[in-house]
Amino acid sequence: MQITDINPFVRYARIQPTIVSYPPLKPVYDHRIFYVLEGSAEFAMPDQIITVSPGTLIYLPSATPYYFNGNIKTVVLNFDMTQNFNHLKTSLPRPKSIDEFCPKCVLEHDIPKELKERKIIYNAFDIESSLIECVSAFIGKTEYYESEASAIVKKLLCYIARGETASKKEALDLVQKISVYLQQNYDKDIDNESIANEFGYHSYYLNRVLKKSTGETMHQKLIFERISVAKKILKNTDFTVERIASEVGFSNGSQFCNTFKKHTGLSPSEYRSKN
Repeated sequence: MQITDINPFVRYARIQPTIVSYPPLKPVYDHRIFYVLEGSAEFAMPDQIITVSPGTLIYLPSATPYYFNGNIKTVVLNFDMTQNFNHLKTSLPRPKSIDEFCPKCVLEHDIPKELKERKIIYNAFDIESSLIECVSAFIGKTEYYESEASAIVKKLLCYIARGETASKKEALDLVQKISVYLQQNYDKDIDNESIANEFGYHSYYLNRVLKKSTGETMHQKLIFERISVAKKILKNTDFTVERIASEVGFSNGSQFCNTFKKHTGLSPSEYRSKN
């Protein structure tokens, strides 16, 4: 199936004032979109747990196990990508666990390659109105409401599919900006959260972008920058360990020495004597 072949059947569309679920992970038999309006929660998947907050959009293809841990107000859409099963007006109940999941009961297997994997999009505020419009159409059940809801979901799926490609350039620009920021602020008391706040993104998203582009997390890049500058200071000055620690952003000499040796295999004094 290609993106152009999508003709969604919307089975459920609501704004849920509270959405709370608990372990274990449970798969679903149709596709899901969640969009967080208010609150914060943990969202668990088989390989990771992330924090979701307002503006977070989650797309889950069928058979994806998940659960929420928290209390959030959320737009929820359950749908198929075709009209082949439009006689099933309600979603099949989720099994109590992965072990009870029935793969044969999954409604659709042939879906566009761009939508075969789950997608998490942060700061997706630009599509919030479309999500709410879809819910309004579905609940209102005015003439042609099913076609209207279907058209909106197709628009959302195009946004999700396109976002993966469009975000590549944005990610490269963001990595460059973060690298410059760390070069200019390595000596300050900064951490993942403060860096994320500086750029207006969630820290998980920034870490994911950096890890994918550079193989390093924000913390690793920050430490690398601090150690690089410390090496130059050790080579070119006779500053004490305590002063160097302060110059490059460590809270004390002991923390600096431990981190320096962990990353270079030498203590600061050993490095200085060899260079």
